Amino acid sequence: MLTVSPLNILVVEDDPLANQLICRQLELEGHNIAGRAFDGRQAVEMTKELGPDLVLMDLQMQENNTGHTNMEAGAIATQRIQEQCPTPVIILTAHENPTLISKAKAVGAGAYLLKPPKMQEIERAAAIAIARFNDLPEMRHLNEKLQEEIARRKQAEENFKHAATHDALTGLPNRLSLRERAELEIARAKRNQLFLAIMFLDLDHFKTINDMLGHQTGDMLLQTVGERLRQTLRESDTIARLGGDEFLLLLPEIDQVENATETAQRILKAFRTPFSVNDSGISITASLGITFYPDDGDDLETLMKNADIAMYRVKEQGRDNYQYFSRVV
Repeated sequence: MLTVSPLNILVVEDDPLANQLICRQLELEGHNIAGRAFDGRQAVEMTKELGPDLVLMDLQMQENNTGHTNMEAGAIATQRIQEQCPTPVIILTAHENPTLISKAKAVGAGAYLLKPPKMQEIERAAAIAIARFNDLPEMRHLNEKLQEEIARRKQAEENFKHAATHDALTGLPNRLSLRERAELEIARAKRNQLFLAIMFLDLDHFKTINDMLGHQTGDMLLQTVGERLRQTLRESDTIARLGGDEFLLLLPEIDQVENATETAQRILKAFRTPFSVNDSGISITASLGITFYPDDGDDLETLMKNADIAMYRVKEQGRDNYQYFSRVV
């Protein structure tokens, strides 16, 4: 006996005679037969119930419900055993199929043997399978640590990318991200012959709030403004913070000017409700300047410049309103 002590072995073989012969060999060598299974489902259930030291698993077995031979039945059962009741497994196969054997090893088989196996081969394979199985906890621990490190680095990369493309205060896209999205949306609008609306939004009298209530309150107000804009606009729209109290709104797939008018009115209406900051309500309005691709420019810089001009016209006319750069609606 090559193993240190007798083993309790579950024999899984769909041929009853072959199953019996293997069991007899093992018993003559001094091992105990924990049970006999004849298909993959039985193998998993009996492994969970009996807790054998080792499973001898036929690779190809007939399925009871169909009677057809499943070339990978043993590999599938081995995987389920390792997931539900981890146990050393030796695969038995009548044909040396490298692909199937590799798959069986990949899902947890510790060794494989060609049929009919000799007793010395079974014991040698059992010693190898058990040794490999005993090393698995450490290997799994190292693999978990590796996966954690990979996940940590991936998250760090995502955080770095997010920080490079988003405003630190509000979490909204910044100028870099806005430029990338604008290029895509301008190309799409050109391809589909649609309008693209650009809205330059500036808060009214924001400096007064900063001076009276402090910059911390002002920052919290900007965060709340950003959140309300998210709730007001479509998911396909882009809301970017340019800096200070300036926001740039990118509205793709506008098929008529009236769509932008409705959006501007909806934003101004949303600002009618005071913003909750530190359990206090702060009332503030906004001025909106609006441009369209392609009428008011065919690149982001031109569209932003003209939207800014339109926004200052609103400031000059009393604020809390919207104005188009070159249209009357």
